[in-house]
Amino acid sequence: MDYYHISAQELGKGAKLPILKLGDSGEVFYEMAAEMCAAIRANNAAGKPTVFICPVGPVGQYPIFVRLVNREQLSLRNCWFINMDEYLDENKQYLPKTDPLSFRGGMDRIFYGLVDPELLMPEEQRIFPEPGNEDRIWETIQKLGKLDVEPDSGAMTAFADRTLGKIFADSENRVYSPISLYVALSMLTEMTAGETKQQVMELLSAADSETLRQTVRDLWLSAYIDDGKSVCRLANGAFLRENADVKQEAVDALADWYYASTYRVPMGTEEADKAIAGWLNQNTGGLLSEETGNIRTDGNDLLRLYNTIYYKSGWQDAFKSSQTKQDTFTAANGAKQKTEFMHRTESGSYRKGDGYTAAPRSLNYGRMVFVLPDEGMTPESLLQRQGFLTELTGDYNAAELVWSVPKFDVKSSTELNGVLQALGVTDAFDMAEADFTPLTDNGAFLSSAMQAARVKIDEDGVEAAAYTELVCADSAMMEVPPTVEMDLDRPFLFVIFDYNNVPLFVGTVNTVA
Repeated sequence: MDYYHISAQELGKGAKLPILKLGDSGEVFYEMAAEMCAAIRANNAAGKPTVFICPVGPVGQYPIFVRLVNREQLSLRNCWFINMDEYLDENKQYLPKTDPLSFRGGMDRIFYGLVDPELLMPEEQRIFPEPGNEDRIWETIQKLGKLDVEPDSGAMTAFADRTLGKIFADSENRVYSPISLYVALSMLTEMTAGETKQQVMELLSAADSETLRQTVRDLWLSAYIDDGKSVCRLANGAFLRENADVKQEAVDALADWYYASTYRVPMGTEEADKAIAGWLNQNTGGLLSEETGNIRTDGNDLLRLYNTIYYKSGWQDAFKSSQTKQDTFTAANGAKQKTEFMHRTESGSYRKGDGYTAAPRSLNYGRMVFVLPDEGMTPESLLQRQGFLTELTGDYNAAELVWSVPKFDVKSSTELNGVLQALGVTDAFDMAEADFTPLTDNGAFLSSAMQAARVKIDEDGVEAAAYTELVCADSAMMEVPPTVEMDLDRPFLFVIFDYNNVPLFVGTVNTVA
């Protein structure tokens, strides 16, 4: 695609966010003002704050916005307007508001000074970058964002509990990201209908599509951080077969509700394999490049859905490298393995549960809970227990913790076809029963599902990544062929064609005697 010459018909295809095409700048400014009013109106009704990050250029929306606010008497008292930038003088201090370059003065003249005073937000809620206190904007966004986004962690934890027992079924090292599978399956619901969709919805404990979309949005926004100390980010991708006959509405839903990037690729080629692997590597910090290097698309692949999660955060109190020493780890099979153990003694908390002892270590973003099974118990037996993750979010008691933790780098690839079918998602895998009509009228089914994940820890902190892959194939192209017996034990005819279908010979065989 030539990105400098995109037709109106092509504009927006494959975009991460929906694009509204308008006639001219006047329409754009009016639409911006109307959307701002609509957001404030909805949040006011729900008792929620409204947070906007505002430019000082373009500014054509502000006179329209002021007129709509004053006419409607729309209160801005629970709004925070955060401006992106400001000019400073040679001493790195604010310019006076009277200076033509002052954005603070400019916003007063075109916006704040024109709103009816009883409707206007307090001055402390009109935020500009502040010399010497540059972190204030980020801290404000973090604080206000958490007020506005409260994910349904109960639904996510319940989903994790239901799936853990099926995934951790042996004593091999395994890593699993419940949030990645949850989001990927949520995208699948947009591609399916009828009983096929209902089975996935029941696994996700989702009452309806709108609720599920909101849950995923809240999970997405609440999990996100990239503050220079920690990173946690999700990404969604949808790779469609080049020239595949699919319904644009379903593809648009992935962008609109799941922030998915969409691409058209020639499935079954090295080009498609590399495009998908490159996207996955970019969104997983390169931690799973060995797994992505093994991706092989098929010409029958109609759609490949991907969710990724990348996480990196340091310990709030790092282990000291000088305290790291060789020690012995006893493997599940009884083998004695020499490896490096990190050591630290600190005040903390622990939980003595039924068959285990758990203790958390705080990270700059989140925490890592280590669970040591009692002698005779296995990690897998604990993960089979319904509600186990919920237990780990319960009360802990103060303790002096003496840590001895092996440095590790664990990764796995888990085939999910059998797992999902055991959990009740069966129709999607059945070519005869799968209902993918929101995506295509030509027939499709879920041909494969898998997840690759990796977690590694050292003295400094934790780095982790995962991707979930759902592959939808054309059922029309992959129908199981019937068994046809060609037992030529009676008269028959034959035709010999060349490569261009020119009939070279035609004959009959009525007797072989």
